Amino acid sequence: MRLKLNCTTVVNEEEKLENLDSESLNSLGKCVCRIRCASKNYDASQPYNKTKDASGTGTGFLVEDDDLYIYTAHHVISNHVDIGVYFDAISQGERFEVDVLGFNPNLDVAVLKIKKETLDEEQKELLTGLKKFKVGNSDSIKQGEGTTSLGYAMGAPHLQISAGIISGRICDPNRLQTDAQINPGNSGGPIVNSENNVVGLVTSGIMFAQGINYATPFEEIKILKDR
Repeated sequence: MRLKLNCTTVVNEEEKLENLDSESLNSLGKCVCRIRCASKNYDASQPYNKTKDASGTGTGFLVEDDDLYIYTAHHVISNHVDIGVYFDAISQGERFEVDVLGFNPNLDVAVLKIKKETLDEEQKELLTGLKKFKVGNSDSIKQGEGTTSLGYAMGAPHLQISAGIISGRICDPNRLQTDAQINPGNSGGPIVNSENNVVGLVTSGIMFAQGINYATPFEEIKILKDR
């Protein structure tokens, strides 16, 4: 069952200007999706052992000018046998079917595509009407610049947003470091700059450390996409 909430808020012009960035990010948040994946782990060196069933959750997002392509982290969908995508901000609990177009384990990036043939007219209208992320220049972002992370932390069916800065950069593998709050379930979500343009894709954090989290620069992802 599709759940929709229609809200009307009355504000004055000064409040509108103050909330412009927030409203823009809230609008873009609708193209961020929750991903649930069922997987099987198989050890080729021990083929007679039983496979291990597992399930996990992560985040993905749409980018402007890409036809219903979803970007996420490779480890979210690795060894998958079933993937379900949920745009909870516009249609809570409604599942969308996807194909895996490609992935790169070193970048920890995967590209999915929504199966258009499985969509009804209302679903097509929902997705085509979404405002999607523009791509920023991750090569020019500097240490100390503000960023925002979006994702479905802990697999909860509501989008969560956290602010931080670019703490640093590592070269092997190429990653942006951020202190934005990252939890399990955030993997694959977007990191955006002060203009709300996506500059990175959340890949990992360091367990038992505070504020040390990593994202793949989107300039690297564009190279993968173009191939």
